[in-house]
Amino acid sequence: MKSKHLIADIPCKAFIKRDNKVLFVLEDDGIWSLPGGRMHEGEMPRESLKREIYEELGVDVDVGDPIDCTVFTSKSGVAHFVVAFEADIFPGQDLVPDQHDIAAIEWVEITEILKRNMHVGSRLIVERLAKKEKTPQGRNLEG
Repeated sequence: MKSKHLIADIPCKAFIKRDNKVLFVLEDDGIWSLPGGRMHEGEMPRESLKREIYEELGVDVDVGDPIDCTVFTSKSGVAHFVVAFEADIFPGQDLVPDQHDIAAIEWVEITEILKRNMHVGSRLIVERLAKKEKTPQGRNLEG
């Protein structure tokens, strides 16, 4: 059987942690998500994430290592390959959400955000990260 290669939309998301809480955005559709957005043609993932965070939140970030990724197909049939990176906001900046795309921002504990309506890609990543935090040395003991 011949396999089909994945052609996907590629959102890059930031996992920004402060005081045991993670920064989440409430998008204009009323659904919570990790901040970030889709890569543009010709961009590298970290470059894309820096641009998206500046556009959404008005701050510059230091993008670290990738911490997780996931693939899902939306209700419209579009495949998405989501990559989450550790990121830190450079000091001395205030978060200024884009009023056209972001309804609210909030620092939330991982277990609390999972009780809210979340975009699928962010939920899949946050569920795995929450599970890792509950295991010794962050290792997933399930296999």
